[in-house]
Amino acid sequence: MTTTIQRVTDEYSACGLPLALRTNGLYADAIAVTVRHLADIRFERAPTPAELRLVCEYCAYFINAPAWVLPKRELAMLRASVIHIATVADLANWLWGCKQIGLRPL
Repeated sequence: MTTTIQRVTDEYSACGLPLALRTNGLYADAIAVTVRHLADIRFERAPTPAELRLVCEYCAYFINAPAWVLPKRELAMLRASVIHIATVADLANWLWGCKQIGLRPL
């Protein structure tokens, strides 16, 4: 039995917003595990490296949406740093940066 991974594409809505791809398949599962872990790191399991990779792929897709244009400097920093996320702590810091400019990828 082979598992097909649904890849995040470069498709966005007509107004440049990210599509709700996180509601389907492996991305949804990986995001759910990660969100639960970030909410309670003591009792919820950490995402596996493969799950973290899927979450990072979705975050890269989300932050690169054409609709996000301001603030330019902060967006540029978030877009550049998303590819360097390697741990759950890195992801938490990156998500905090998104929250500071009003974006909630997860």
